[in-house]
Amino acid sequence: MTTYPFKQIEDGGFSRLRDHKVFVIRSAAEYQQYNRTCGREAPTPKLDWKASQLIAVHIGQSPSTGYGVVVKRITKTGSSSVVIEIARTTPPPGTMQAMHITYPWVIVKTPKFRGKVTVREMESVHGR
Repeated sequence: MTTYPFKQIEDGGFSRLRDHKVFVIRSAAEYQQYNRTCGREAPTPKLDWKASQLIAVHIGQSPSTGYGVVVKRITKTGSSSVVIEIARTTPPPGTMQAMHITYPWVIVKTPKFRGKVTVREMESVHGR
């Protein structure tokens, strides 16, 4: 089993995307298509697309602000399988949050790999 290093480069709470979805983004053109799909206008990150890729994880609807998602681990589990372990973050108990539906997402940078990507959700954590 191989664990891939990763670095979070961006996250947010609002997206045009309403469903759970994972994007493996392997080129600048794929990143631009991802932006169009999500209704974003973010500049394309400067990275070595031959050696690196981006993974965007969208977790669907949350009931208010204060929710998010973090990637905990990325592991190669077979010859062509990769598991991304995520955790939802929830507002700390007793904090005030805007009652506004959100759609949290996160983007991480990883070394380039091939394989079928699945997401495993771990236990939720408070705060970021």
